[in-house]
Amino acid sequence: MKISAGSFLFPVPRALVRRLTKREADSWARKRAKLTPLQRKLHSIIVHDLPGSAEPLAAAAIAERAQEPLGDVTQALANLHTWLGFIALNAAGAVEWAYPVTVANTPHRLAFESGERMTAA
Repeated sequence: MKISAGSFLFPVPRALVRRLTKREADSWARKRAKLTPLQRKLHSIIVHDLPGSAEPLAAAAIAERAQEPLGDVTQALANLHTWLGFIALNAAGAVEWAYPVTVANTPHRLAFESGERMTAA
């Protein structure tokens, strides 16, 4: 693996990449373990549905998909947004990104095995 700094590419030892990747994955796992069952359910729905969406996901659509009351979903989304940074809400309160995916225009790109491509958070 190589990392870029300006126009220069520097090799990164594979063991270091594995170590850093594992540390980041472990950190997210610890954070996810602190979520309530509703927050975990909503985050899973968002991460599943956001890649196929052309626009941010509205709270009402998420509530319908989750079959949960809109007020509970709105509160859980606000907590996911402010508490651990699992999602980002736009000014209208719709979900714009849920790590690692986003519908916002960023310089980061993801490519899935299915061939689908999208911007990354």
